[in-house]
Amino acid sequence: MPYGQGRVPIGAYRERVTIQAPVMADDGLGGQTIASWQTVAEPAAYVQALDERTKEALAAQSITARHGYHVFIRYQSGIKTSMRAIVRDTTMQIHTVTDDEGKRRRLVLQVGEVQS
Repeated sequence: MPYGQGRVPIGAYRERVTIQAPVMADDGLGGQTIASWQTVAEPAAYVQALDERTKEALAAQSITARHGYHVFIRYQSGIKTSMRAIVRDTTMQIHTVTDDEGKRRRLVLQVGEVQS
């Protein structure tokens, strides 16, 4: 894991990811459903494939991901696990959002393409 611990060089943020939030609508039965997705951010990112240990941890949580990544972006508030990320033209569910250094410098999103 080349940049997983410590700082990620600014030059490593070479990819663009799209962060989208769900737009909810009434489903006619008293509940809500996702009507569409709205882009809330398109940050530069460093994208790193998950290692086997991380994949095993996801499996223990009953999350089966075919492709999973850590997505490092500059810190921004409001990103939640209810959102999704488009990484390398693939829509991914955001599993975790972590301010890994606790200094509001960067976020690490753990994302995965979920099998149905």
